Amino acid sequence: MLGLPPTDAPAATFSLPADSASNRLLDSPELQRLGELLQETYAPVEESLPARLAELVETLARREQGRE
Repeated sequence: MLGLPPTDAPAATFSLPADSASNRLLDSPELQRLGELLQETYAPVEESLPARLAELVETLARREQGRE
């Protein structure tokens, strides 16, 4: 799999507040927005999602189906 070319943009870092539950389930609007962001990011790329990212997307989809 080919990676994206490096950019001059600084690396993105994300941090959660210390009191945040790390296993907090995302609600439906958050999952929808996450899906939209992933699609915007990877839609122009002709290759499939990286394996770990694809696995996470599948896990989120299964959780959402289980909640219905």
